[in-house]
Amino acid sequence: HDETRRVLDYFLTTQQGEHGPEGDISTAEGSFRPHIHWMCETGAILRIFAEHAICSGDVAGLRQDSPALLKAAQWIQNERAHTKQFDSDGNKVLHYGLMPPGRATDWPNFGYFIFTDAYTWQGLDRLARAYEEAKLPEAEWLRKEADDYHRCIIDAINGSIKPHPLDPSLKWVSDEIYENPAEVMATTIYTGPMSILNSGVLSP
Repeated sequence: HDETRRVLDYFLTTQQGEHGPEGDISTAEGSFRPHIHWMCETGAILRIFAEHAICSGDVAGLRQDSPALLKAAQWIQNERAHTKQFDSDGNKVLHYGLMPPGRATDWPNFGYFIFTDAYTWQGLDRLARAYEEAKLPEAEWLRKEADDYHRCIIDAINGSIKPHPLDPSLKWVSDEIYENPAEVMATTIYTGPMSILNSGVLSP
């Protein structure tokens, strides 16, 4: 537990400073950025804190860390709010409710990557679970936000599915929701489909 606490304390320090993830964010204030500034890093850190609280039952530690954790959750909520847009016909855009476009992985490409949202949502979802188990008052808000985020991700996945360029009878699940499968097929590493399952957005 003491060793884990030292790790958690380090992660808390990464919420300080001017640099946020590499993306079209409105502010870095509230985000965690411990490594190379992927868009999903704040969600990944939230999951670490949440899993520790769930597994250890350390409610006091969760309360102690709450100011930073809730600040990070609010950062996710605020950044998502900027993408809740409608087209000229009044319909939700495909990226409605996702994180802003940015860098998802080691590759420097910017976009609305499912990898970003799957792991950002996972952290928020697990944090909601930790607060629910600890019976903390913010649990209801966190659960509402996580569930709304999940619906937006599912809508984006369904809306971005296309016929596979080599076999139209198969479906192409995108890494980046606006990508052209024929253009990216040679270089894709399928982070979208893998992250959907690994994060729990969809059950295997």
